[in-house]
Amino acid sequence: MVESEFEGLLLEASLIKKYQPKYNVRLKDDKSPLYIKITEEKFPRVFPARKNEGGYGPYPQAKTVRTILKFLRRIFPYRSCKKIPKKPCLYFHLKLCPGVCINQSEKDKKNYQKTIKHLKNLLERKSSKVIKELKKEMNKSAENEEFEKAREIRDKVSQIEWLIQKRHLVDEYLENPYLLEDIRQRELKEVKKILNLKKIPKRIEGFDISNILGGKASGGMVVFLDGEPEKSLYRRFKIKTEEKPNDIAMIKEVISRRLKHKEWEMPNLILVDGGKGQVKGAMEILRLFRLKIPVVGLAKKLEILIFPKIEPNESKLKFKEIKLPNDSLALNLLKRIRDEAHRFAHLYHLKLRALV
Repeated sequence: MVESEFEGLLLEASLIKKYQPKYNVRLKDDKSPLYIKITEEKFPRVFPARKNEGGYGPYPQAKTVRTILKFLRRIFPYRSCKKIPKKPCLYFHLKLCPGVCINQSEKDKKNYQKTIKHLKNLLERKSSKVIKELKKEMNKSAENEEFEKAREIRDKVSQIEWLIQKRHLVDEYLENPYLLEDIRQRELKEVKKILNLKKIPKRIEGFDISNILGGKASGGMVVFLDGEPEKSLYRRFKIKTEEKPNDIAMIKEVISRRLKHKEWEMPNLILVDGGKGQVKGAMEILRLFRLKIPVVGLAKKLEILIFPKIEPNESKLKFKEIKLPNDSLALNLLKRIRDEAHRFAHLYHLKLRALV
């Protein structure tokens, strides 16, 4: 099982290359399968090729290759011309080519090589590696106050995440017009079961903190109703009490300020981006407000769920940790909420730093 149609196309090519199935060796029109070729030039060319000369593939259909390249080119513009022209072509004006014909400095070469590296990793189904490298570069740009560059990288990350997210075929929706609602209900029921909740969490609020060395730290709150984001209810917070990096203290401040808004409907579940420290901090604030709202943490690297372990006659707080399979419906929902909270908090953080 793969997470998206894009991943499925790449997986199909790698399996064909590995096993060379009899009925995929030649197509009905007697044409050999297509590959995606990346040349070894100063400014490498990316294009579909009929013969395997170190290319990626094979892909059984030309449409598949065109689809993959179309998506990738929007994220990472590349050169496709056989001979570099003397002046920019249409692809440059459409922002689908970096314009290697006019941009040939060492810096341009270095940036283009980085683009090619990302393309190769995506074609090798290493999307998580690309996202990790881009986020690191984005944070560095923000730290250096290169906010326009940070925004551009953030948009690339969003595009890649959209590209690899799990989708459903049109036929599935035709067979069941309420497919999405059914999926969301199954996700929520699984969350209820795993976290041992009394009822299905209709309203889930996700919280995250964004800061670089503590400066201009911000907090974000996102709200999901019945498993879907309700952006009109999102709220952002400028951290007031902490100057140094302290995610736990900051998450406590944000949740405390949120709970003071009695006019806002209370959540059935609170999700924090982090581990035991963040969960414990959130629970301490809930106790101060005399509220009993379930809290769960989702740590980024290992995607482990962390929540309080309730046992009779136990005075010391204990935690339960669960590593869910990648195809878990509950994990997919909680990851969406966590990632949306991270995106929202980080966007506000970038805006704050831009105002300095």
